Amino acid sequence: MSPRPYAPPTGAPSWCKDGRSQTLRPSKPARRSTRRGTAIQRTRIVTEPLSAYIKWAMTIDPQNIEAGEDIRYRPRHQAADIHLPEEEDYWLLDADTMVLSLFMPDGSSGGFALASDSGLLQRCRTARDQVWARAIPYAQYVA
Repeated sequence: MSPRPYAPPTGAPSWCKDGRSQTLRPSKPARRSTRRGTAIQRTRIVTEPLSAYIKWAMTIDPQNIEAGEDIRYRPRHQAADIHLPEEEDYWLLDADTMVLSLFMPDGSSGGFALASDSGLLQRCRTARDQVWARAIPYAQYVA
């Protein structure tokens, strides 16, 4: 796949533009992982109408999918019956490893933290499984 220039959505805030106008390439680590048979799955529970950030994320989803990632969406109002952990942005790396995305009060990134609470890990695995089973593949969601 040849690189594709990134274009932020119309009216996007400056954080979507600053430092992100470079050409994007599919993630080499993701591609290597999926070639080895590792599944990389991402589910976004989104509020509709979509925020500028989600619109931006959707512009780079095709490159991540090309690298082997399976990306799905679920409108928040259709996930109301699923008990979602307060920690909404996290990565389940395997059955026992979870990384939390941390945010500053202004919404900017505060880095990452390895989660060690087994109860939290179990709640996040359960929520992931419930959401994934009902999530809409990217191509269907954007159609």
